[in-house]
Amino acid sequence: MPGSFISNNALKIDETTNSVIVYGTNIKITPIINFIKLIDKDKKQKPYWIKMDFVSSDLFKNILYKNYARESIISVDKNSFLILLTKEEQLKVLDLKKLIDVPPKSYKIVLKYIKSDELLENIPKSVTKDQIVLTPNPSVIFFYGQKDGYIAFSKELTQIDKPVPQIKYKVLVLQNTIGNNLNFGIETKAHSENNGDITLPDGQWQSYSGALGSLLGLNFNVLSAFGPLFSFQLNAAIKNNKSKILVDTTLQGLSGKKVSFRNTTTSRFYQSTTDADGNTEQTGATQEVSWGILLDIEGWISGDGMITANIQSTISDETKLSGDSSGIPSTSEKIVNTEVRTPEGIPVVIGGLLSSKKEIVTEKVPLLGEIPLLGLLFRKNIERVTKSEFVIYLLPYIQDYQEENISLKLKNAYLEYKNK
Repeated sequence: MPGSFISNNALKIDETTNSVIVYGTNIKITPIINFIKLIDKDKKQKPYWIKMDFVSSDLFKNILYKNYARESIISVDKNSFLILLTKEEQLKVLDLKKLIDVPPKSYKIVLKYIKSDELLENIPKSVTKDQIVLTPNPSVIFFYGQKDGYIAFSKELTQIDKPVPQIKYKVLVLQNTIGNNLNFGIETKAHSENNGDITLPDGQWQSYSGALGSLLGLNFNVLSAFGPLFSFQLNAAIKNNKSKILVDTTLQGLSGKKVSFRNTTTSRFYQSTTDADGNTEQTGATQEVSWGILLDIEGWISGDGMITANIQSTISDETKLSGDSSGIPSTSEKIVNTEVRTPEGIPVVIGGLLSSKKEIVTEKVPLLGEIPLLGLLFRKNIERVTKSEFVIYLLPYIQDYQEENISLKLKNAYLEYKNK
């Protein structure tokens, strides 16, 4: 009888009555009772202990169930079991075990896009973590198992080991003077083509170029995104100093990852202390004060090609010097958090970032105000409050890795042919 069955005084043998008394819970005594039933039979069959070295005992038992009664097989632990066999049957079972219980082979797998730790977090059901061995290189793993398991794992891996989609964000930030009835982008029809590059007949480019000037040279293709009407309005507002382009850039990030943009001014001021006599001394330490435009975007691509983005936009500005002797200026800050969903190539407009700032403006009589000394009589400084609205235009695109990869291969092939 296996030693695990007779431990902890689980049974007592009564030789006078030729019986066995079993103690314990059902879970504990059931294997013992089954074992006794197994051996208390025809002497031609004996219980044999089968221990598996590489393959799980459950797998081997499932094979044996086809030819042997379930009652004749008793589990001992996860790697071994008892089976009632004749001597001839035992030899056949051992021969079958030699064919099945073989050491697993190792297969080297090179991951294309994901890391090995990411694979373990999303491991397919066809394998266990024990079958995957990591290496110092996060792109290389080893699979230990049978060939059919390796084939099944490789098929599932093709659905996991894919590049994370990348999103390109074209960003345009305008500062519009309030009171000029500017409503850029709110009521215009947005349209886009060819990743933000508009296509026009050759004969129209010259007329558009002359009318819009440098607006066509922006990274954010306003004409493609919003059409001619918006472009002409914006170009006129810029020429009349009613609108100013603060940001014109492109950000790129993986789907589900945050990208950030900072366009700030930072000033450093020495910190000072005041003693008991009221004297101010500098400590030597500095304090930084920053203001400007901060933009954080976290977008992800859904299955139907829609782009959902969580956008936090912050506009801060220097207002005036603080009242203490440190000379550190005060700053004002406007923050807008929003979450939007838009198809690829359709712009998102974020407004409501208002600013009010005092400015000193010099007014002078033409020509006379330019005369040295005497011109002071023909000009004056006026303090006025300028109110502005900052409007952020965001144009997202999904970058197709395969298309870019094919384009790169074609370009390299052309260069190789050209250099021959």
